[in-house]
Amino acid sequence: MTSKRLFQYSLALPLIPPFLVLPLWFVRESINETSALIFMIIGFSGIVGGLPYLILAATLLLWMRDKDLAAIKRALLLSPLLMLPIFAVCLGMYIVLFERHPSLNEYVVGLCLYGAFVLIFGYFYVGLAFGLEKLYRIGWGVHEEF
Repeated sequence: MTSKRLFQYSLALPLIPPFLVLPLWFVRESINETSALIFMIIGFSGIVGGLPYLILAATLLLWMRDKDLAAIKRALLLSPLLMLPIFAVCLGMYIVLFERHPSLNEYVVGLCLYGAFVLIFGYFYVGLAFGLEKLYRIGWGVHEEF
């Protein structure tokens, strides 16, 4: 596996935790409040950011096909910022379609609040992807390709 392929696989990382905590929704009464809050934030990140992230990840996967490693690393470093406009459009569509009385104030507050989570979670996963790639390059899981 190449570093490029590892970065392509790493685009799935933000989707894994929300799916792992999904079964805990059914047993939420039997876990303590702190754990429930952490699991709720992780699960909610998948619900709120799932569709915008799928759009971003699919776009990045298509774009990465014939790019070099340096360009892929730059794109991954920018990806949380690139997700903000996608998230803004999705949030606006949600508010217009599903809220009884959509307001600009509701949109701006939602964008600021959720936008902060997009950046925090986004750069956490970017750091995780770069960390995994660093481990890969120093010898963890290295298999020669023939």
